[in-house]
Amino acid sequence: MNASDALAVVIWWIIIQVCGWLVWPLAFRWLRWLPDRGYMVAKPLGLLLVSYSLWLLTSFGIIQNTQIGILIALILVAGISQLTYRRAVKKTAEHLLDQLRAQRRLIIAYELLFAAAFIAWAMFRAHNPDALSGEKPMELAFLNALGRSTSFPPYDPWLAGYTMSYYYFGYVMMSILAKVSGMAAGLTFGLSNALWFALSAVGAFGIVANVVLLMSRTAKSAAITFGLIGAVLLAVLGNFEAPLEVARVAGIGSPEFWAQLDILDLNQPYVPPVNQSRWPPRTGGVGWWWRASRVIHDYWPMDISPRLGAVMGAPSDSPTAFQELIDEFPQFSFLLGDMHPHVLDLPFVLLALSLALNLFQAGASEGMASLWRDIPVWLMYPLVLGGLSFLNTWDFPIYLFIAIAALNLARCLIGKFRMRIALIESLLLGLLSVLMYLPYYLNVGPQVSGVAPNIFNGTSAAQFFVMFGPFLVIGICFISKLILDAVHARQVRPLTFGLQAIAGGIGLILIAIALAAGVLQLSSSARAWLDSLMGPMTNRGITLAAHLLARLSDPWLPFSLAVGLLAVFLLWRSRLNSDHRLASSRPTDFILLLFLVGLLLALGPEFAFIAEVSGTRTNTVFKIYYQVWVLWSVASACSAYYLLSGPFQLQQRFTRAAFAAMLLVVIGLGMAYPLLALPTRIAETTILEPALNVLEATARSPRGRDIADAYAAAQWLNQQVPGAPILLEAASDELWPDPARSRISAWTGLPTLLGWFGIGHETQWRGSDEVLRQRLPDVDKIYSTTDVAAAQALIQRYAIAYVYVGPLERQQYPAEGLAKFDRMLSVAFRQNAVTIYRVP
Repeated sequence: MNASDALAVVIWWIIIQVCGWLVWPLAFRWLRWLPDRGYMVAKPLGLLLVSYSLWLLTSFGIIQNTQIGILIALILVAGISQLTYRRAVKKTAEHLLDQLRAQRRLIIAYELLFAAAFIAWAMFRAHNPDALSGEKPMELAFLNALGRSTSFPPYDPWLAGYTMSYYYFGYVMMSILAKVSGMAAGLTFGLSNALWFALSAVGAFGIVANVVLLMSRTAKSAAITFGLIGAVLLAVLGNFEAPLEVARVAGIGSPEFWAQLDILDLNQPYVPPVNQSRWPPRTGGVGWWWRASRVIHDYWPMDISPRLGAVMGAPSDSPTAFQELIDEFPQFSFLLGDMHPHVLDLPFVLLALSLALNLFQAGASEGMASLWRDIPVWLMYPLVLGGLSFLNTWDFPIYLFIAIAALNLARCLIGKFRMRIALIESLLLGLLSVLMYLPYYLNVGPQVSGVAPNIFNGTSAAQFFVMFGPFLVIGICFISKLILDAVHARQVRPLTFGLQAIAGGIGLILIAIALAAGVLQLSSSARAWLDSLMGPMTNRGITLAAHLLARLSDPWLPFSLAVGLLAVFLLWRSRLNSDHRLASSRPTDFILLLFLVGLLLALGPEFAFIAEVSGTRTNTVFKIYYQVWVLWSVASACSAYYLLSGPFQLQQRFTRAAFAAMLLVVIGLGMAYPLLALPTRIAETTILEPALNVLEATARSPRGRDIADAYAAAQWLNQQVPGAPILLEAASDELWPDPARSRISAWTGLPTLLGWFGIGHETQWRGSDEVLRQRLPDVDKIYSTTDVAAAQALIQRYAIAYVYVGPLERQQYPAEGLAKFDRMLSVAFRQNAVTIYRVP
């Protein structure tokens, strides 16, 4: 990084520290059941509260989305925090300085980890800036549009005249940081990737450290050690794809092994392209590191997969046949560099987990007769949980369930559970979580059409192990230890326990199958979806019965997940009258809860998926598996402490050594991904010198003059054009948009008539492409027609203020159509093949 980038990192570090310090007094009162008293969640909490205050007050027209508005929101949050703290001091005589002294080693370790993670990832991002790949154009469009929007809801930069119909809260946060620091969007984008990485790492550190201290208040060194392990497992570790990649390149494994494993692009022996080294391997122009996010291999219903081929007695299709399925994990996301909602949400789901742990401990220590006994404080729970819906809607029900389950599990374990109270609190918490973000819900359109049964694709146990191997090994060891302890204490009988878990697991699967069948019977959209697939299947001689038999031929993953779920429930039942009353034992049940919710989430996509524009389970698996990674990484770090150093650790030195060795092996295999992928990504970059400003670095890269010209045009617009006048760019209905498409609207935030059209963008955000289909011919006509009057009529109809003509427009539209702009409009900017026309 250069000196200016280093200064930018320092400025952002100061800003986020101030956010944390201002709200820690509130967290001190709010999270009083945690050993750190909320210090290690103060940074994301501060950012969320300031962003919420700005968004809510702006939505009601009280303030504007400006620097002054942000200052007002900041003062408001700081004032509430101080008032809450003063009330707490009067009641308890507890002070912040006392907590700092008591936990100074932990707090110092936390701050050092945050600074190190922030600086380290900023340095990596400076060596790999990128504004072109993935979803970055969309994310930059949202960030820039929020920078220009003075009111909420903000306008949609890719559908002029409409507001954003997406969960955009994370981009509000990025925009606030940009406005406060005075940083340009390109620099904000690079800094945000580093900041969110650091916040995610320390978020995991904080939860694990608190769990360790709840087990043993004196285990301060262990809290730091296993907190660091938690940070690594969540934010740094990769899945087992990298070791497989190395083995395949090295020629290890028979062709039959790779075919049986059937991971896309790894399901056949490696043959390096001519004149290319064996490492790093590439397939179809995609770097090997990308394949770690595609280890679950689904097929289209009309494809003959190896499993279906075995049932039909027919040869399977090419190993390259696939139906898109995403199984990202945090390290891949940060390596890719996209700032998509599932990444922006990550520090805040960890905040929600800390709140759930706080609730669990409150319920376990006091029973907590009412969640609402201190209304001004506890209203913050729906504020945070509801914020998850605004950040990444998929995660809201997951963490709402975890919070409710944590409190009522604790009550149940100490004999104070009341079903009526639990139901009332659940309804109130869910309702308030929605009401506190009602302006968002009133302005967002439907993006899903319901639930569809998963008939055609099940995840193989082998691919699932490649995805979650480290956590599965650690989790099995942890749960096995608890079962053995229960057996030795004669709380359970091993044979009875095993039979009950198996029978219950089978029963759970049968219930899931019945529910999936019920969805198919009751949902007309699900039946229409199935009917649309039957024709292509019949043309290839594939029957629905064959698909069902293929699913039944590999039941091991759903069976294992269901048995695991029942084993956890049986463990809880055995603990009702045992050592759960010991304070050091209570966090064990919280760890079990994280494993259980992960099992439940992973089981769901085996039987059903959320129906949206793609018509597949790709988004369901993507969003669900991401949270399984979060839950199991935290639970695994806590389990490692429990087995190696906790009050109920493995008693035999040999078993402790064996588990420690196994832990090192699985973590080492997972660490192969970042250790190999980081240098690969840096080597792929085309920048001339390290830079955090992704737009500036992209413009200076030797990718071609077109990018530099487009960047110059965007810079001119950002400097010379205030507000949000409409800019016209080329449009298309291509499924996978060209990265050059909608580039100027993305880099400036100026609304364009029609931006990215394909799957996952405007079509999905709106629930249909009706408006888009109506606009596309008009965009084409403005550029293509030689009739000046017709073009002027459409320009006036849509209130277009600027028309952009760059290389993409010159390639897509006839030269005689573009030539008319020189006659009818004035030139506002011109550089090489790029011209911006101003409409008088």
